[in-house]
Amino acid sequence: MNNLVETFTYIKSIIKLADDCKFQDIISSVKNKKIKKFIPFSLYTAIFERIKDPQDGSIIWSKYFDDLFKNCDSQLLYSTNGNNKNSEYNYLNVFLKKHGNGTLRVGVDFEFVTMGDENIFLECSTIPPHKYCLINFLGSFPSNVNDNFYIIFKDDKSSVSFRFSNTSVSYCNDGILIECNTRVPKLYTFSIGNEYIDLYINGILSLRKRSKNINVKKIKIGLIGAPGADLSAIMHLFEIWLLNKSFHGFFKYDNIIYQMRIEECLQNSNLSTALDLLQLKDDVVINSRLKEQIFMKLSKELERKGFREWIFDNILSLLPKEDVRKWKKKHAKRFPEPLLQVENLTVRFYRLPNKRFSIFNLLKKDRLKAFNVLENINFKVYPGDIVGIIGPNGAGKSTLLKTIAGLIPINEGKITLKGHHQLLSPGLGIRNELSGRENIYLAGCFLGLKRKEMDRIIDDIIEFSELGEFIEQPFKFYSDGMKSRLIFSIATSIAPEILMLDELLSAGDIKFQEKAAKRMDELINRAKAVIVVTHNLSFVSKKCNKALFISKGKLKYYGNPKSAIAYYLNEQHIKSQENLEDITALNLSIFQQISQQSYITEINKY
Repeated sequence: MNNLVETFTYIKSIIKLADDCKFQDIISSVKNKKIKKFIPFSLYTAIFERIKDPQDGSIIWSKYFDDLFKNCDSQLLYSTNGNNKNSEYNYLNVFLKKHGNGTLRVGVDFEFVTMGDENIFLECSTIPPHKYCLINFLGSFPSNVNDNFYIIFKDDKSSVSFRFSNTSVSYCNDGILIECNTRVPKLYTFSIGNEYIDLYINGILSLRKRSKNINVKKIKIGLIGAPGADLSAIMHLFEIWLLNKSFHGFFKYDNIIYQMRIEECLQNSNLSTALDLLQLKDDVVINSRLKEQIFMKLSKELERKGFREWIFDNILSLLPKEDVRKWKKKHAKRFPEPLLQVENLTVRFYRLPNKRFSIFNLLKKDRLKAFNVLENINFKVYPGDIVGIIGPNGAGKSTLLKTIAGLIPINEGKITLKGHHQLLSPGLGIRNELSGRENIYLAGCFLGLKRKEMDRIIDDIIEFSELGEFIEQPFKFYSDGMKSRLIFSIATSIAPEILMLDELLSAGDIKFQEKAAKRMDELINRAKAVIVVTHNLSFVSKKCNKALFISKGKLKYYGNPKSAIAYYLNEQHIKSQENLEDITALNLSIFQQISQQSYITEINKY
């Protein structure tokens, strides 16, 4: 193959086979000697043989890496490769110390198992001084481990963490995701030195970040449990190499392949993935051709529904300032105006508000203690946006929506709204003593509708709720299903320009839920912009074009929904639901918040 584009297309197919653990297909298909120099062919052979036969394959594995590192002045500090010949891995207690109340099953492989909120970690804290530390981790996550397996590298001052899910590897320090199939066995190679932290997945350079002079002294590997779930992860092989010379990768065309991957994303108008690649590698060279492609695709991005300003902000920050200034000036009139702008928003609550104006307190002239529920929140919502707001219970998510809707006063900052807005949340002022019909009119008052407007839509609400003659009965006599159907029907009866949803909505039996899902999708599609508070990470990942992660009243991240989810999971260690197939508005259940648990654990604790 003389054509570089054709060669790259072929290499992509090889990488895809490796991603699915089809190394035997690679070995049998790569016949062209010219192609072998573009891929780590010998590495794939070593991985395949090691997976197929751990005992005999360990010899091929050892020979490959001995040859690979012979010019790096290397020392193999520790390896589980071949240790299965010894009883219970003789080196386990010498180099790796077990911590936690979870289970570690030791055989040919190491299997980490947690039941409920157990935790199980292996720690290596006997790493001598070195220039470069390289770790080979051959692992797979075929069970429901989801997002709770970590590898943590520490020195005296700082740490670097990676989190593994079923579909990606997350660089915790930056909230960046590398999407790949982690269910099958895969080799993750971490190279940490004075300049960069590199991650190679099956020999392909996938991340390069500046290391801030971290010198690894301790390594922790382990599984953090989750309430109500049994989790497992398998470590097929783990080894630590110390190098005195830098490691330059498994083949010499890493940078060329990486650059071509970026250009391909731009050609396919996949700006989000192109941005991920640009952020995953700190030493990407943006030449004139790549710069021209970026500007062209950003111009096209302005035609999309919704405005993903996080893409513009991040990509433009990587380009020369003068070029950015000229491009912005040329397209100034094409940038949309925000429908909602929140600037430096701060909201305070009193800890004992019921005693604020008590006679005793007034006589004492003491001021009640106040605390910030929201602090310095900033974001914008543009026409076409669907914005997800995520965070643990008590983070201030619902308070933010109520403040935007004008139900809670602002202490500092500014909120600018352009367009009719409406907050829909469970309850809507429902009273148990009133009939269903009376509650509809009462809810209409809370929604800001006049009597004549309610008269026009009440028949549609009653029909959709399927309550029939029960509409005249007191609400307190309704079943839970009837109550939720009525609340849902009322809440979705109007279509504001700016729609705000607070943990809405799912109702009734299966048949009604299907109808409710369609209505909810129609409501979202009719609105100019949608803001959703939810614990449903699947909805945020698939439906939202931007997301806010709020924790303890502070905006921790605003931008890419997948990055927001990554930051959230890093902090919470809760079970990810990104793999759910049913991605509809039906997933926004008012009952989810009951079952969701805010499970907070600092990973450095282990």
